[in-house]
Amino acid sequence: GTPYLSVMPKHGFLTAKAIGNRIKSKGLQKLRWYCQICQKQCRDANGFKCHVMSEPHQRQMLLVAGKSGKIIDGFSQQFRSEFLRLLQRRYNTRRVLINTVYNEFISDKDHLHMNSSKWRSLTEFSQYLGKEGYCIVDETPKGWYIQWIDRDPETLKRAEKVKRLEAAKQDEEDRAADMLQAQIERDRAAAEARGETVESVPEATGLQRGEDEEDKVAFNLAASKPTMAAVAKPKPALSMHTDDDLAAKFGITSKPASSAKRKASDKPMSALERIKMETEAAKKAKREKEAAQRDVKVEHWLHAGIIVKIVNKTLHDGKYYKRKGVVLKVIDKFIAKIQLLDSKTVLKLDQEFLETVIPKVGGPMLVLNGRFRGLCCRLEAIDVDHFAVRVTLREGSAKGQVVTLPYEDVSKLDVA
Repeated sequence: GTPYLSVMPKHGFLTAKAIGNRIKSKGLQKLRWYCQICQKQCRDANGFKCHVMSEPHQRQMLLVAGKSGKIIDGFSQQFRSEFLRLLQRRYNTRRVLINTVYNEFISDKDHLHMNSSKWRSLTEFSQYLGKEGYCIVDETPKGWYIQWIDRDPETLKRAEKVKRLEAAKQDEEDRAADMLQAQIERDRAAAEARGETVESVPEATGLQRGEDEEDKVAFNLAASKPTMAAVAKPKPALSMHTDDDLAAKFGITSKPASSAKRKASDKPMSALERIKMETEAAKKAKREKEAAQRDVKVEHWLHAGIIVKIVNKTLHDGKYYKRKGVVLKVIDKFIAKIQLLDSKTVLKLDQEFLETVIPKVGGPMLVLNGRFRGLCCRLEAIDVDHFAVRVTLREGSAKGQVVTLPYEDVSKLDVA
């Protein structure tokens, strides 16, 4: 019979032409040859010219011509939403150069181009973000810096709670001051009833002069002349005995001079001074305790033993993009020496090229920033809407406490 011949389709996915086209289109292409309406990227000027003259493009342009303003507004809203989402997830409320965020934004091949929106430059876009209240914007010689404003209801609720706690603490300090003043008055009255004199602390005042402006302050610096009796009085002869010999001879027990001087200079403390000293000591101890418990966030979050993900698409032409590795060593706080989990390749990368990894529920994690920095914890739940996780601390003074932390403050812990 006739042999069966297998013929591949002309435009198949695995044809040589299709594979060659994918290789050529790998990476970012020139923006001037990109058509946002058709979402088509051309590789050269000739291809872009042919696309513009093609019938599908002409049909799209006819549709756009009737509602160009609405379409541009839609592209502008989409560009703003995706840009702010990247700023929120990658940098949160940190102050960052807008060019840094934009370079990371356009590293995605399928990103929405800014020239399809109503903004013509990053400067114009950054001024828009500051005017509309999305970010805190300031201009420096290096460029425009932006800082995302967190308007999440949960964040605002926490800020309001902190404000109420500070107000309550201030009221408590005022009540303590009133109680202290009342105690001072009672001690003063009791001392006067016993016939004791209580010295009041004088108030500091400015220099007050009399009505007569001619008053002057005179100083007598003349040295007094010695009298004849003092001159004629013979000086005592030097003794060859030391103080220790005299003390042993007469049975005198000597005391240190500094101790004697200190006892002579010290005065018994009054009730008012003692209460003031105790109150100041209590306030100082309270301030130190609050300072130790206050949340302190730092810019460097790398720790040895955590698992991170590489998010730089330009590193070795994207060879290591989205690959995970374990941090072997941290160099100068911001550089990590990592070993890839799949190939055992060792790389040295800046923390800007890395992001944290969230394990499955129940997996071990490490807190990287904030009050519980450096403590191990266990993942309980993931809050996708607010980009946060709920964990249970497994060590430290807060062991067993359940806290909610953002994605960038925790990462998976390598237990292998």
